[in-house]
Amino acid sequence: QLWSCCGQEKGHLGHDNTKREEAPRLIKGLSHEVILPAACGQNHTLALRETGSVFAFGENKMGQLGLGNQTDTVHSPAQIMYNGQPITKMACEAENQYDNGLQRKPLFLWVP
Repeated sequence: QLWSCCGQEKGHLGHDNTKREEAPRLIKGLSHEVILPAACGQNHTLALRETGSVFAFGENKMGQLGLGNQTDTVHSPAQIMYNGQPITKMACEAENQYDNGLQRKPLFLWVP
């Protein structure tokens, strides 16, 4: 499970809206998932499932969610379609994200 709160003008809290949340609230789209770490960028969020797949939500105007499009915002968690080895670590910057965690394996980056 993953909980989020505070401002979300770009949908980066994952609650299917842009309403500010004053208290932590469960992200319904991930309520049945075992989430390991999550990473937050300036206006987007990534959530890593225990299976090695990743969900993304928030601002995507530069394609920073890795969903294969540049839809302005994604308000609910969307799974990133990825056919490689399971992702074990990830990180976000303001408008980029990085994943790896596989020692001596390729580092996959998507940078808008």
